Amino acid sequence: MHHFSCLHLEDDEAALRRQLGEPTDISPFEFEEDGVSGVVWSYAPVPISIELVDGKAYSFRVWRPEYVEPNERKLSLLENR
Repeated sequence: MHHFSCLHLEDDEAALRRQLGEPTDISPFEFEEDGVSGVVWSYAPVPISIELVDGKAYSFRVWRPEYVEPNERKLSLLENR
């Protein structure tokens, strides 16, 4: 189980590993138009990834698994009443 709460942009690698454990995949990325490059940590089978620049969290992404159609997903931050 991965706990995604308490993560913040600019957290360092140690903080990310403490919260999520070791990534299942690490691969490079580059946004040439923005002059930004770093690595992407992925956590399969959980559909989350974190982009790191200079060893700090630059962005978090939550992906829709390929087998789930967009109209099947239901996300609510409100409790069911």
